[in-house]
Amino acid sequence: MNFSKFYSFKGDVNEKVLKLEKKIKRLSGVDFLSNIELWTIFLQSILFFLIFVTLFQEDFRSHMMLLLLFLGLVQLVGFSIRRKKSNYTKKFKIYLIFVLSYLFLFLGVVTYLYKTQSLTIFIEIITVGWIILFFTIGLINFKMSARYLFYWRLKKTFPSEGDKKYRVEVSLKKLSPYISLEKQKAYLIINYGLNFITYGFYIYLCLLIFKINEFNAIPVLEKVQNYLTNWNFINASNTIGLFSIFLALLTICVPVQQRIVGEAEKEMFEEFEVF
Repeated sequence: MNFSKFYSFKGDVNEKVLKLEKKIKRLSGVDFLSNIELWTIFLQSILFFLIFVTLFQEDFRSHMMLLLLFLGLVQLVGFSIRRKKSNYTKKFKIYLIFVLSYLFLFLGVVTYLYKTQSLTIFIEIITVGWIILFFTIGLINFKMSARYLFYWRLKKTFPSEGDKKYRVEVSLKKLSPYISLEKQKAYLIINYGLNFITYGFYIYLCLLIFKINEFNAIPVLEKVQNYLTNWNFINASNTIGLFSIFLALLTICVPVQQRIVGEAEKEMFEEFEVF
């Protein structure tokens, strides 16, 4: 057996795998993260899901919350070590500021309650801020994990992209001369509308999850939950209806955006072919 050919073949395979991984990271917008940081994002997404689910007991969720705090600390340490080597995006830096604020608020509330054993309006406001940060960090984690998994599956199914002349991804700024003003308005309205609907549905889902959970051991959270119980419009049946509307709007709006971009790209490439 020719071992040199075997190891050469193995090296080529490993190189292709590494190139594919880099491509997936680039497409999903997380190419600045190391593999450890990426796995930390995945683990956090799983923990957020476990904390959200009401089937688990409160003690279990508390342990998951502590593990989530530990992973947030790991992210901050990783950033401090790699900040000069890696080109972190502004969005990820803002995300880390949220994580840092989340840690400080959690430790502040726990320390205050441990020392005073009493609730004040200030602590209740801080707790509400902590809840908002918790769900915001969860949203960012879910988005990053979902984007990476989507492009990972996409490149596993379609390793290459179409015809050579259409392989280049063109930005909207470069396509703008080929898109009429009316189509630009339509694209932007659809984009803002989809973002508003997505974030609105996520906030509604977070309120529902918070409403149906039990926080008997945490008086501050229990008080906030009692306030939400008076909001009768937040229930599972309305959530299913809103999700159906959300999917229907996606199936209508996304193809319209793709058509606008596709027509502009076609016109641009045809113009270049003339020259």
